[in-house]
Amino acid sequence: MRTLVEQPIDRASGRVQAAAMAGARGIRLLVYGRSPAHWLRVLAPDGPLWPLVPEVGEVQLLRSSLQVLQATLFDREAILLPLLERHLLRAPRLCHGLLAPAGAIRTLADKRRFAAFAAAAHLGAHLPEAIDIPGPQDFPLVLKRHEGSSGKGVAIAGDAAELVRLRTQEPFAGRPTLLQRYAGDGTDHVTHCVCVAGRIVWHRCFAYTLRPGTRVQRPDDIVAVEPVAEQAAHLALFERLLLPLGFEGPCNIDTRRLPDGRTIILEINPRFGSSLFRPEHLATLAEALRAIIANARPLRRGAGRTGTPQPQ
Repeated sequence: MRTLVEQPIDRASGRVQAAAMAGARGIRLLVYGRSPAHWLRVLAPDGPLWPLVPEVGEVQLLRSSLQVLQATLFDREAILLPLLERHLLRAPRLCHGLLAPAGAIRTLADKRRFAAFAAAAHLGAHLPEAIDIPGPQDFPLVLKRHEGSSGKGVAIAGDAAELVRLRTQEPFAGRPTLLQRYAGDGTDHVTHCVCVAGRIVWHRCFAYTLRPGTRVQRPDDIVAVEPVAEQAAHLALFERLLLPLGFEGPCNIDTRRLPDGRTIILEINPRFGSSLFRPEHLATLAEALRAIIANARPLRRGAGRTGTPQPQ
């Protein structure tokens, strides 16, 4: 019998309620974070995802690092699943999971850091070209805040006057920004991955059809999402960035495939991607979770990996 509960912690003792655990079978999964509402509907204890992940016997939704600490003090075998970058950085690492090092999360979550990291790895040619002092010939340019997702904090400047205007308005005013040359029109893809020590052990790729004229992808501009086969050369390219970071856990890699055959990496987000939470993609999300479960390890400081990665 599957027992799915939300925050079953006895605040007096800090222990998981015995009634909740009595009927539980399989893995206890701790989902940590405040995320978009449609994510939480999918991940809710009575949500549509869990019949597709039979390994999981109990689900808890935890909203604070204190709740994570309470939930793991007395159960070090539970598997922790932080949802967003801030949750990955704040999560107490006392149980099991597949979590990237803090330095890797910070590098991928900050667009300027990521661009500098790629350049140092001699992979800058696979990212949009960074522009420090733009000249008339450089436009259109992409203005990006250092942090952000789903197209937030990204805008196109067609000329110098528009760039000045954008920089003085929200969401850019007073924020650190990065200027990049517009990569060109092409087909946007997202490659969802689960990694172990920088190696991709599971992946799925989707191609986006966007509204005509779309240059900055935002959720409302997506007309269709189609599964496609990812090329081995692209996976090898991604690992050239993930391996030096020792990246572990889920990530989603946004790329633009150009008509001349070039592939430009727009960003690597060190977390699940929103397209996995679309109703038609829940089976794919379940595959990703099963890959994480198969490769989860103790997160305690100094605990080493045992065994070999388990591809899914």
